[in-house]
Amino acid sequence: MLTNRQSNPKLSPQSKTGRYRNLFIGVVCLLPALVWTIISVFERNADTYHEGDITAIEGTKFFKGSGVSQDYNKAIQLYKKATEDGSAYAEYMLGFMYQYGRGTDKNDAEAFKWYKQSAEHGNSDSQYELAQCYLYGNGVTKDLSLAVSWLRKSSDQGDSSALNALGDRYYFGEGVDLDYKEALKYWHKAAEKGNADALANIGYAYGKGRGVSIDQSEAIKWYSKAANAGSAFAQVNLGVSYLSGNGVDKSYEKAFALFGKAAEQGDADGQFHLGNMLEEGLVGGVNLQKAIMWYKKAADGNNKNAKYALQRLELDQ
Repeated sequence: MLTNRQSNPKLSPQSKTGRYRNLFIGVVCLLPALVWTIISVFERNADTYHEGDITAIEGTKFFKGSGVSQDYNKAIQLYKKATEDGSAYAEYMLGFMYQYGRGTDKNDAEAFKWYKQSAEHGNSDSQYELAQCYLYGNGVTKDLSLAVSWLRKSSDQGDSSALNALGDRYYFGEGVDLDYKEALKYWHKAAEKGNADALANIGYAYGKGRGVSIDQSEAIKWYSKAANAGSAFAQVNLGVSYLSGNGVDKSYEKAFALFGKAAEQGDADGQFHLGNMLEEGLVGGVNLQKAIMWYKKAADGNNKNAKYALQRLELDQ
């Protein structure tokens, strides 16, 4: 159920009105791939705009390799320079680069430092990431109450990942009292913003009867929305429904396609189910070679069923 952002940063500074639109059009014309994201983000948060954000945009050119050779070291240099001129976005990007080891060694404590600095300067993405640091104890002592506090700050700025994660906290009773209805409230807010994880979580709630009565048709509806939005968790659960005919007409072809989408995203459950269907020959005949390949990938992702399947197949040979 717990869902986290992927290791890809939001590549633009934040703002609140269109006050600086004309200024930044001139700058970002150098970055065709980033033009509309940067304009729209600056329009949202002009109150947090600083001169350093221009330097930060230059850093992002090197981070992405937009019009220049990709160079993480150069990006770090520019981001650090941008922080001297007050860019909260550059602070966020430095946190990201230290967290994932882009152009530097991974360093959770350094990532925490930059996320905290950026979060205190109002950057909603950093507020979310700082909450994750407190939630999992990355670079700082684990503190669930502080995790929830920073998720609320990010949620107040409309961050859908924070809204979804706040729902998770209520679902598991982490830093707050367990409350399924409150979890659903935040998931619905995130879902309204198109958050795929929140869509999947609502489907899960209907499937399990958490905060609502069990309703398989509603579960299928939300899983379908989430699967279309790219949620591997939803793709697997919807695939299982098609495999068993629970709430939908049984369709091995649809199940196979959904498991395939999840598997390609690296989801270990999707990889296991795909391997199992290939072993059983439910679509297109038996293919043990491919089944073993997917079982191995799932086992690498610590899927216990896949590990058992590999052991079983080894004994059969």
